[in-house]
Amino acid sequence: MYDETEFTAPAMPTRFLSHGTLGCHDLQKSRRLYEVFLGIETMQTSPISLMIRLGTEHVYAVVQVKNKDKMPRYYHNGLDVETVEDVDSAHETAVAQAEIWGLTDISRPVEQHGT
Repeated sequence: MYDETEFTAPAMPTRFLSHGTLGCHDLQKSRRLYEVFLGIETMQTSPISLMIRLGTEHVYAVVQVKNKDKMPRYYHNGLDVETVEDVDSAHETAVAQAEIWGLTDISRPVEQHGT
């Protein structure tokens, strides 16, 4: 065991969180969703992967996998908008266009994470 009070600085010389990974069933459908529906910048990096980003240099690798399980709701990523009205409008758009984009399990917006 160790005494946490002994540590005055991080053990690792980290600078920033640079990337994450998301799985998908169909890379081209996912790319279209990210670009057209969400307005996210995409770049194809291989036949089975994309890099995506929006507003910062932080990127996600999107990788097509054969046996992707449904992701539990507590594994999620947030996209910010300016106002509560924008949140409500985004929800209405998602519901209205769900069939076009293959969206399922759309929940009503709730305030969480303090935002």
